[in-house]
This record gives sequence, structure tokens and C-alpha cells, in this order.
Amino acid sequence: MFGCNLDAFWDAVEGGGPGWPGEVALVFSNSDELAGVRTGKGNVLFLDALKTIASEVTTISVKFI
Repeated sequence: MFGCNLDAFWDAVEGGGPGWPGEVALVFSNSDELAGVRTGKGNVLFLDALKTIASEVTTISVKFI
């Protein structure tokens, strides 16, 4: 329900924008499969960018297992 980029994901989980999951804990499992995927800008690993968002978000819990 949010745009197709990490900025939109940030807006959804931190700012309550479109796609806000509500008061939940997001859990990413088997995320090692994303290890080689890069962001649309090509210079950042997608998983690293997602983990940065997880470490900075204050409104919900985001975990990687």
C-alpha cells in the first residue's frame, strides 16, 4: 500500500503515511536472500538500507531474524 521505494516505506512506518501497518512488530525472516540486491540508486545494498530504517524507526518495532 506504499510506493515502490524505501523512502515510501520510511514514510509508512515512521510517519503514518499510506501503508502504515498500525501498531505492530514487523519481522523480516530469511532476509539473507536479499544480500546482493541493490537499491534503485544502485550504490547501496537494499538489505543495509532496510536495516538502517529498522534501526532509526521510532513508531514500531522492526526485527530481522
